[in-house]
Amino acid sequence: MKTNAVVRKAGATQLRAVRNRARLLLEVEELFKQKRGLDPIGSAFNETEGNDEFLLDELTTNLRRAGVDGG
Repeated sequence: MKTNAVVRKAGATQLRAVRNRARLLLEVEELFKQKRGLDPIGSAFNETEGNDEFLLDELTTNLRRAGVDGG
């Protein structure tokens, strides 16, 4: 089984790793904040709240905004 993971060494020693832990956690949290909202499919479902009438239009709009062409 393959997995994708981000691995970053926190420090050369355990003491340095413990000291750097808070900074690394803040960096990871910031990365997640930046990536949130970049999911055009998930956001279409959230914005239409399951209303099938508007879902296709919202999905198409979100995909175009993300640079994905349906053609």
